[in-house]
Amino acid sequence: MLREKKNSPEAKGYDFCNALFEIERRAEKMSPEERHELRQQESKPLAAQFFEWAVQQSDKTLPKSLLGTALQYALNQKKYLCSFLEDGRIELSNNRAERSIKPFVIGRKNWLFCNTPAGAKSSAVLYGIIVTAKENGLIPYAI
Repeated sequence: MLREKKNSPEAKGYDFCNALFEIERRAEKMSPEERHELRQQESKPLAAQFFEWAVQQSDKTLPKSLLGTALQYALNQKKYLCSFLEDGRIELSNNRAERSIKPFVIGRKNWLFCNTPAGAKSSAVLYGIIVTAKENGLIPYAI
């Protein structure tokens, strides 16, 4: 859909995001120090351009439109959206964190039917151990 509107503001915002993620793909195998340096050289100026563009664009956009809402969100969250520039260990995207909490979201429905509060707590603890093990490269179900 955005490709049909190459010069639209939405496509421009999309292009900024794609450019940042392309830098991150190149930095994937780098050490945190090298990644931080690359971000300072390439991502930081690009992020600054994005926020300058967002300010200019928000002045021309209806505040309650989808684009206006997205721009206002980005401008209000600038400090947090730019935190990845401060440390090479911080990821640009929170997708990994979102995936790691998915079992808890699914489990929440199951915990409603635990027979006792202690049973629900035990289930939550086990989920926590399993997810932590997976995030650390372990295979919790292997014997």
